[in-house]
Amino acid sequence: MMSFIKPYIEKIRPLITRLNEMLNRLRTKIPGLPSNRVLISAAALVSVAVMIFAALQILVAPEQPVTTYTLPYTQTFDDVNLKRWFSPSGVWTLRTGTLMQTVGGEEAGQLHIPLKVPEDAPYHVSVFITLKKDTKQSGLSFNAQYPDLIAKQHRAYIDRINAETLELVAGYMDETGAFVTQARVPLSMNTTEFRLDIYVYSNSYLVQVNGQRMIENRPLFYKNGMLGFYALGSSVFDNYKLTTADNQNPGDMVYTSDFDQEPGGAGWVPISGSWQIASKQMLQSDSTFTDAAIGYETSTFENYTLRATFNHLTGQGAGVFFNMPSPYSINGAHLVRYSDETDSIIWGYYDSKGVFTRQGFVDASHPGKEAHILQIFSGTDSYDIFLDEEMIARDVPLVSIQGAVGLVTSRSSAAFSDVEVFPLFGTTSNPVTANQPSATPQPTKAATQTTPTTAAPTKQPTKAVGATPTPIASIGGSDAPYRGVFDGKLSDAGWKILNGDWKFADGNFVQTKVDGFDFATVYTKTAFQNFSIQTGFVHVEGSGAGILFNMPSTERLAGGSMVRYSDKRDNAIVWGYFDENGVYQNQGYADVPNAGTDRHTLRIIGSEKTYSIYLDDRLIVQAVPYKSGHNAGYFGLVTSRAHVTYDEVVVDGVGAVFQGTYDSMDGFTDQRIISGKWTIENAKAIQTVSDVSDYVWNTGVQASEYTISAKISLPAADDSGGGFIIHMGERGSKNNSYIVRFKDGGKAIWWGSINDEGKFKGQGSAPIENSSETLTLKLVVKLDTLSIFVNDAEVAKEITISSQEGWIGLLAYGGPVTFEDVKLEVEK
Repeated sequence: MMSFIKPYIEKIRPLITRLNEMLNRLRTKIPGLPSNRVLISAAALVSVAVMIFAALQILVAPEQPVTTYTLPYTQTFDDVNLKRWFSPSGVWTLRTGTLMQTVGGEEAGQLHIPLKVPEDAPYHVSVFITLKKDTKQSGLSFNAQYPDLIAKQHRAYIDRINAETLELVAGYMDETGAFVTQARVPLSMNTTEFRLDIYVYSNSYLVQVNGQRMIENRPLFYKNGMLGFYALGSSVFDNYKLTTADNQNPGDMVYTSDFDQEPGGAGWVPISGSWQIASKQMLQSDSTFTDAAIGYETSTFENYTLRATFNHLTGQGAGVFFNMPSPYSINGAHLVRYSDETDSIIWGYYDSKGVFTRQGFVDASHPGKEAHILQIFSGTDSYDIFLDEEMIARDVPLVSIQGAVGLVTSRSSAAFSDVEVFPLFGTTSNPVTANQPSATPQPTKAATQTTPTTAAPTKQPTKAVGATPTPIASIGGSDAPYRGVFDGKLSDAGWKILNGDWKFADGNFVQTKVDGFDFATVYTKTAFQNFSIQTGFVHVEGSGAGILFNMPSTERLAGGSMVRYSDKRDNAIVWGYFDENGVYQNQGYADVPNAGTDRHTLRIIGSEKTYSIYLDDRLIVQAVPYKSGHNAGYFGLVTSRAHVTYDEVVVDGVGAVFQGTYDSMDGFTDQRIISGKWTIENAKAIQTVSDVSDYVWNTGVQASEYTISAKISLPAADDSGGGFIIHMGERGSKNNSYIVRFKDGGKAIWWGSINDEGKFKGQGSAPIENSSETLTLKLVVKLDTLSIFVNDAEVAKEITISSQEGWIGLLAYGGPVTFEDVKLEVEK
């Protein structure tokens, strides 16, 4: 061994000698240096450490430098080297064209693509997520700051609270490494497959789930950076896309079919024919059926582009439905498809009885078995048709302006590989006309308008009720409360039957007819605004019980809003309105437990611009906009294809259902964290984020007349504050609300309103005498007046505020802010 290393020692001996000489000269200038042997040994150790650090950096760093996305970007996980990505936690792998985090436990896995979003450019990122049995949380991180990707990031994810409860959460990591919740909203979707969309702008972001906007206008704490995948428990990600966010208001209309997933076809409900998922396509195999149909029930659309890619297997006749009033019926729907009789494309609509009226046709080449793309641009009052990127019809009048979408084949079988819905970012559709093909010229054939054999009056396109309908003389629910007593004559009790078989029986209100839709009765004595309507009922046969409200007339359904059980299945609630022609326009639906023959309560809480729906005291959906144009009117009961017994009908003010005294934090059974990091324990609520900003905890109580008080402890910081946020128009946002809070560390108090854009306008302020870190604040609210007390001393009396009711919450400015002895007494 010595003989082997001796030559190397001889080679470096001159180097060591020269190094000793240099150190000796240095010692003459710097007395007190250690011996040469110590200095040389230390230098060697430093050199070794530097080499080890460099080697580790090479081993653990991605194998490619961090660059910038080129948009649009799509990742299908078919062929990617995950070793090149940042993976500080979790176990990530590729499986059958998907990305999967495979490890459970209590530590979340994160994986970031080594690309940065284009700097200061708005973007839209989307991904399909499948929750597994042990999934606790799954979503995306965004604007992650390199190299502190975990410590500095925003995050939006689906949170599985328990087997029955899902919530959408969004927030960011603060400087202490804690996650700060900016929004948390319930998800009522009965599925394990989701499309998550995040739109990021210069100063804010919004989040959609399955095409429905759930969280909007949350402020950004980090800008630019990287995107990544986040999972607590095993989770599957697929079809990741990143594009430019061209529109600041994308709407609730984004859908891409999942026929290539396992399982696929979520949300599609067959109406007729033989439909199935096969070979990653939606297949209709019965070629003997005329207009075999399937509808997409999860979303309805308005002002959108529908694009379907398909090929015929036998015969010809494939196409699409759109603006379907119901995803379970072709009645009222528009249709565009290949003709099953000639080489042409036909278009038109079905009336409410299912009779088809053709609006036009154009000759087309035989489709053969090749793939074709049919595209519909549905605008505000007309639609355009494209076949294989060529316009074949323009400005065809719409009879139905919104609704569900569907697929169709007629006396043919076909396979649909892709269905997509995109929003039209404008008030009218205006696609560019394609050039004529350069092949053998043909005479230009205009879209042929056909006239029915029996002439009929021209029907104008259906439009929603205008924004300024005739005002209805109405009063607040708290000013004229109603409790139904079902005895005697219906007319004496104020009820009018529009249709159906309604009667009082044994102290109940009963409708027995089951062979029809939307059998209605209206209460005629009072029209209401700002109300709470609650009904209790039992389905004797079928399902379809519900409530009508904001009806402008006691003679007809037109203009009224409706919420009821689906008549197709008893585990869904649907909501929408009747347009000026009495045609129902669906706005949404939610899966709920099966109705069966159990008793249920349905409650509608209506405010100035929106309404919320409760079933069996559980919030189903909040802040549904009044698209009928009416925010006040008469109310009624409704059934569809169901025998129903109503035993309770109560109308009161918005706070009536919350009447009572809440003197324990545990008493707020429907509480929600809107923003910030709150802990609720030992009868205290503590907001701990120290960043100076408004953080809201919603009590889950909505009222118009009440008293709320609390003992509030502030941190020593001069800019800290705390108080109450009241008359919130939307439960999940501080926009359209009123705030009263301490400021300057408790040295003063101020109050004012927040408008619909989130801007605060002060209305008044007052100094606090004998200020301390702990103060008592009490508000006495009477509709649109407010009195303020600090330490039992009145500082403002009967201030006029901008609204008369709304949600109530705690408000912290910075932190930690502690609320004790919170007490809420609701009168109305």
